[in-house]
Amino acid sequence: MQTLAELLSRVNYAPKLAFALHSAEVYTHFRAILNCLSPQDYDLILIHPDDELRALVADLPCAVYELPQLLQSISESTDQLRGRGYRYLVSHHYHGMMKLHLSENPEDSVYYPLIKFLGQYNIRLMYGLGHDHWNLAEWNRYYDLHLCFGPWQVERLAAFSESIKLEVGVPRYSDYFTQAQDPALRSALRQRHGLKAEDRVLVWLPTLGPENTLPIYLPLIQALMHNTQQNGEDEFCLRIKPHPLSWHQEPDKLKGLADLPPEWVIKTPCDNLELFLIADYILCDYGGVAFSAVYTDQNLLLLDHPDKVLAEAESDALMRQTLPALSPQHSDELRAILNNPHHWQTQAAQRAALRKRFFTPYKAQSAKMAAKILSNLADYLP
Repeated sequence: MQTLAELLSRVNYAPKLAFALHSAEVYTHFRAILNCLSPQDYDLILIHPDDELRALVADLPCAVYELPQLLQSISESTDQLRGRGYRYLVSHHYHGMMKLHLSENPEDSVYYPLIKFLGQYNIRLMYGLGHDHWNLAEWNRYYDLHLCFGPWQVERLAAFSESIKLEVGVPRYSDYFTQAQDPALRSALRQRHGLKAEDRVLVWLPTLGPENTLPIYLPLIQALMHNTQQNGEDEFCLRIKPHPLSWHQEPDKLKGLADLPPEWVIKTPCDNLELFLIADYILCDYGGVAFSAVYTDQNLLLLDHPDKVLAEAESDALMRQTLPALSPQHSDELRAILNNPHHWQTQAAQRAALRKRFFTPYKAQSAKMAAKILSNLADYLP
């Protein structure tokens, strides 16, 4: 029986950089960094290739491989592992474990992290803040370098002492800070979404899973919009983008969306950066969207789930200690909050305090900072 080391020694590791993409939505997290790199310097790996993801990358100038092309499985003879990996692999998370057979006996097998098969050195571009049980999970130990949003993530990842932690801000939103200064662009984006310049736009971005508050607050939002349509007094317009995985993983929670005008609901891939550019207010519950809204300085309304219990030190809890959230019991206050200028003036200072705590303020330079590090990985991971 061969050892795991012997089996892995047969993998051909290309001396270059690759990015692991598992969905069309995730491409938006990497795009600003990729735009700062030469297409010849990196490849893309489609972890879960589907038609949507294939169409998105079809015209990109870099090389693109689907995961089965790289793995080519393990040959039936079990003594030959064919495949291709990369010296450096960038991913958002570890993408699970793969089963490797060490002999012809099926019982002689081990589970090994997929990213460690694909990459000799693994770099994690942090996916988001919030959902700490996932973002700070034990599988972070598979990474050699973490590109963090700011000091809070560096501190919380200290338990994974073997990895290097570098602060880069949030590369995904680098372009926001220049595009937000372009009124013509913002007007064009509003027109693309069927909105007028004078509309007061609510963008609602619920999370995935048990904390998804969409079924709880949808009747309230519908009532708000009904009053707007009846009276025309507030001129609110609504755009809802459920979490991309909700359509497949929790369709029951989205049933109520079928009763809304179709232009209110975003079903196709859409970069949150674009939605932040058209929004006057962001509504969300838990996870990365709320922190992204703070980073880009959006008027933010947090929605509480009555069954969600947060530990005091969780990032979602720390957010709520500074920015109070709306609960179902006080949902009748929504209209008053939206129409209260003093509330938003006060919140602007609160958001600034949260930005200082959670983010390194590279803003428009964030993607360039990350790209510079990725272009010089030999300096960190020789």
